Amino acid sequence: MKHLTFVILGLFFLPVSAQLINVNPDKSAEPWYVGSLRLPSQEEIDATPVLKASDAYKNNRRSLPSSLDNSTNQYFRPVFSQADGSCAQASGVGYTFTYEMNWKHDTDASIAANQFPTHYTYNFLNNGSGDNGSWYQDGWNIIKANGCPNVPTYGGLTSAPYFWMSGYDKYESGMNNRVKDHFVINVGTPDGLNDLKYWLSDHMNGSDTGGIVNFAAGVTDEYYMTYDYKIIRWGHNVNHAMTIVGWDDSISYDYNNDGVITNDIDTNNDGVVNMKDWERGALIMVNSWGDYFGNNGKAYMMYRTLAESPGEGGIYLHSVWGIHVKDHDTPQLLMRVKMTHNSRKDIKIFAGISTDVSDVHPDQVKLFPIFSRQGGDYYMRGVNSNPIEFTLDVSPLLSYINSGEDAKVFLIVNELDIDNNSSGEIIDFSIIDSDGIEHVCSEHHVPVLHNSYTFLSVTTALNFETPDITTDALPVATVNVPYSQQLTATGGTPPYTWSIKQNYTEESFENPFPEITNKLTPDNDDDGIASQTLDFDFPFYGKSYNTVYVSTDGSLLFDPGFSFVRNENAIMGHKVIAAYAHDLTTNNSNQGIYYEGDANSA
Repeated sequence: MKHLTFVILGLFFLPVSAQLINVNPDKSAEPWYVGSLRLPSQEEIDATPVLKASDAYKNNRRSLPSSLDNSTNQYFRPVFSQADGSCAQASGVGYTFTYEMNWKHDTDASIAANQFPTHYTYNFLNNGSGDNGSWYQDGWNIIKANGCPNVPTYGGLTSAPYFWMSGYDKYESGMNNRVKDHFVINVGTPDGLNDLKYWLSDHMNGSDTGGIVNFAAGVTDEYYMTYDYKIIRWGHNVNHAMTIVGWDDSISYDYNNDGVITNDIDTNNDGVVNMKDWERGALIMVNSWGDYFGNNGKAYMMYRTLAESPGEGGIYLHSVWGIHVKDHDTPQLLMRVKMTHNSRKDIKIFAGISTDVSDVHPDQVKLFPIFSRQGGDYYMRGVNSNPIEFTLDVSPLLSYINSGEDAKVFLIVNELDIDNNSSGEIIDFSIIDSDGIEHVCSEHHVPVLHNSYTFLSVTTALNFETPDITTDALPVATVNVPYSQQLTATGGTPPYTWSIKQNYTEESFENPFPEITNKLTPDNDDDGIASQTLDFDFPFYGKSYNTVYVSTDGSLLFDPGFSFVRNENAIMGHKVIAAYAHDLTTNNSNQGIYYEGDANSA
């Protein structure tokens, strides 16, 4: 087996491109688009928290009704028809994020000001083309990091697939609209179905109103919906994202045509009686194909499709996805940027901070799921070459400094222009502190350095409020005995999220350096790379490479050009194998980068 002797820590994905298909039988009516959906990687699936009802909740909850439809309450926006291949953002943002934000604030989702656009997130994910797809989590991560404007601020529910919004006030207006986290519910068993019903009925916390969720399935191939709007089978090709809003236990379909509706006999002749045999009970789903799909945009989907795999007529991974949203969020440090660039696919924009104000590079960096080599070969605003103005929430950088002390905040623009024809300019850059004071960078109209990093900075003292844990000590725990203790804190923005700080041990040892004589020469001792051609093709996240680039910072890169990878966030945002990943140099003759390899290994 051919291999590289590095530890793999990175994650990378590209938008899915597929031929959009209009499956509406009435070709003169609005299109029902299908064909573009980015399914998550196994790493993303494994990293998504599973939501299950606790025993304490189940012991105290109210009884479940036989039917429920959350699309009839004020928190669910009117049914709409998606544009382009935006089904994941139509369901995940247009329906679910809109619903959960209106539930959180007890507002009316039929009002445009309380609705959220599909294409604000979609256009950062589609490579500038309406043929490309995305996944729910992609859009939710954007909203979690930087908020989401409402429909009037954005300019409508949808837009041209290459449009990027401009205007500091527009970005800042959406900073208070945030996803807190997302989760998955495994619904392929009766217990899992009950967990879903608990969420739909009361958000699994005793609320008066429940939530909604999203799912993916195939709507071509073997897909079948009856004349009375019962989906009895999904297609085997998972190609569309939709929304679940409720259930009805009385809906039935006689799968084995025996004239009897049962949930307790082997109707599919597989020798086992389980949920795959159920003929009674259905969820209520909403599509993003307008009012003419199903019954005013809605249909029933039989419970048994939750237990079946797509090849059998079921949904993707026997799972549904949902979100928790924040009640409010007030950023404590904002970054405003006004700039131009003629090919936004070539640039990545991120922020950094240092406590040493003499630093020319930041000590810590913050990456974003937007403005990150996205949007295709377009100007920053799409087809319009005018400057774009945008605001980023860089509050997480404050965790690396002390309130009231001087700090240096960096704007970093990394250009990687393989075709050598890109150009851009940073016109203005400033930060806004928690008091609303704007600190403007003294440099203006700074050209974006070609195939390099452009650094601009502002130095100032930043005052901000941090949460303080007021619990001084914890009771001693006993092995194999259930343990719980309520922690308390002040400051910051409740509710607080708690996690266990994992301690680990570190062992130092010395060994002779391997006798490798082939020393590579980087193009710069500090922030440089050395390239090396391999004697085999190395597969890495869906592509094969026979040339790698070794960074002076101790990382193995797969695209030419030095990448600023020095912490965990940066590792997650680059296609990289980060064996060390630190701010290193090779500035004397005894240090360096060495290579040894053959047709089997490197």
